[in-house]
Amino acid sequence: MTRFILCPLLATLLCAGCAQTTALAPHAAPLSNANAAPLNDPHAAWSLHQGGLLTGPESAAAQSALDRVGSQLTGPPLRAFVLRSSEPVAYSFPDGSIYLSAALVHALSPDQLAAVVAHELGHLLHDKLLTSPAALRGDTPAGANADIETAADMLARQILIAHHIPSASLADALTIIADRSRNTPWEPALRARAAHQRTLDTP
Repeated sequence: MTRFILCPLLATLLCAGCAQTTALAPHAAPLSNANAAPLNDPHAAWSLHQGGLLTGPESAAAQSALDRVGSQLTGPPLRAFVLRSSEPVAYSFPDGSIYLSAALVHALSPDQLAAVVAHELGHLLHDKLLTSPAALRGDTPAGANADIETAADMLARQILIAHHIPSASLADALTIIADRSRNTPWEPALRARAAHQRTLDTP
């Protein structure tokens, strides 16, 4: 299988394709038409397997979130795509492609969506596929490297702070995702990660 970084935002299991079956929020807007195989999708076969891509407002929201938090990073060109999926997941590839599910786009606020993208950028930074100014790295604890998801959370936090986005947006996003992952094996870890982030936000 072609190597890529499968970074499900919510996953506590470090395995490719961890899925979480979750319905879209009741207030979610109708999905735009799926784009079967857009020419600019570098992973078209994979994205089709996930249900295809969406264009329109979902795509614009994802790209806006990426633009807000990726401006100070250097490395491969960054691009955001939206999967036609009701599972609250996000993925990042070494070529700088970030895929968010429609479920995330519909369920999260702009700041929370930016936090999700920052988490995915955190994975790419952690794997040294992107570089950032020292100010973005902040004081990430060395111990965070022992846990890939925690390391990405800590890097995401620094990215949010550097771009003047409330760092609490990450904990809020994790909590919303946990609420949509009730009674799943990864719900406890999601809530633990959100709680940890909240302790860092407490004065």
